[in-house]
Amino acid sequence: MVTLENSVSCQTDSCQSVPVHPPPILQVRQYIGTAARLSLERNINRHTHETEDMDIAAERIERLHELARAAAADDDELARSYVRLARRVAERNRLPLPRTFRRFTCDECDAYLRPGDNARVRLQDGHVVITCECGAHARYPYD
Repeated sequence: MVTLENSVSCQTDSCQSVPVHPPPILQVRQYIGTAARLSLERNINRHTHETEDMDIAAERIERLHELARAAAADDDELARSYVRLARRVAERNRLPLPRTFRRFTCDECDAYLRPGDNARVRLQDGHVVITCECGAHARYPYD
């Protein structure tokens, strides 16, 4: 039986040895310096940090939605600023806005819509039409 270092053992002398390679990350760690190794490990673990950042952004969007809803009863401008801020957070983190947030905000003037107060809601053939006081229309299918 022939055994070679870093190879698979063979029962006869006629077979060729096949080198066994360590996983790619272990190969890289052998040949690079400490600074490059830390940079590589940071890139490997980057995905976990990205999901944590997205969770923080999603929580912030939800909180801004709650603040906009509460502020819409008293101060329309404060509610608009919360809506704008939530949209900006979603854009920067490439997150979609929650459906309830999208349905209760005007795309044109960023107002937080309150049916009967600053928005008109009408039901038409299979969809809902919401009209803001600025004149913008939004159409959604029945849910």
